[in-house]
Amino acid sequence: MNNLNLMPNEAVILKNDSVSRYEGKSFGNSGELVLTNMNLFFIVQKGFFGNKQEVQKFPLNQVKVIDGKAQLRVSNDNNLEIYFMNGQQSFSFSSFGKRDSVKWANAVSKALTGHEADLTDDEKSYIAGVGAVADTLKNTFGSFKKGLGINEKEPERTTTRCMSCRAPLAGIKGQIVKCKYCDTEQTI
Repeated sequence: MNNLNLMPNEAVILKNDSVSRYEGKSFGNSGELVLTNMNLFFIVQKGFFGNKQEVQKFPLNQVKVIDGKAQLRVSNDNNLEIYFMNGQQSFSFSSFGKRDSVKWANAVSKALTGHEADLTDDEKSYIAGVGAVADTLKNTFGSFKKGLGINEKEPERTTTRCMSCRAPLAGIKGQIVKCKYCDTEQTI
């Protein structure tokens, strides 16, 4: 990862080894996938001893965003598909497949829009029907809490800095805010 030449205001958000990128008709060489607040990098070791790197850079500002939603999905075969202005990129995670694809979809979406990806229940559940069971349990616990008179705690106020321009931001923890200096939306 030492040859990425990151910008001064660029920071690594997520990285994963043993990722394959779809090339033509099949998945190609395995490499490292790195997400920053500005780019997605795919790094493949080349040469007999792996002494050369091929770094492919995909700017996040080229990912399609429609109605505030990053255009990406987790495919039926658990690959992450990202739709760019000039095409599509697909990545396959060898370690935890769907779990990693969902984690990456959420991280890319959060970097772009400030909130997690808008995935269907089938895309984000590791086991069929988990979404419905989780919703039922959540509603059941909510009913118990109300019945026992347990109130939700007050939202936690917090401050941080903008991930793009480093300007101060304030708000409720977990809230999506828009920086008044650079218009970047992000979660506090």
